[in-house]
Amino acid sequence: MNQRSFASVEYMKKKQTWREKFLGEMQRIVSWPCLIAVIEPLYPKSGRVGRQSVGVPRMLRMYCLQQ
Repeated sequence: MNQRSFASVEYMKKKQTWREKFLGEMQRIVSWPCLIAVIEPLYPKSGRVGRQSVGVPRMLRMYCLQQ
């Protein structure tokens, strides 16, 4: 029989999406540690009260994606 089970479908390699290709290329090209080291001293630190701030690496990646 050629019918696939749920287990075999889960292990099949799926096609890489445009988003995954773009994020992989961005990860390969951009020197994140250097950029984070420059921005981190200027990034506002959260105090004890209120919501915790988003980390520098995540915020930098979000900004680059928006641009």
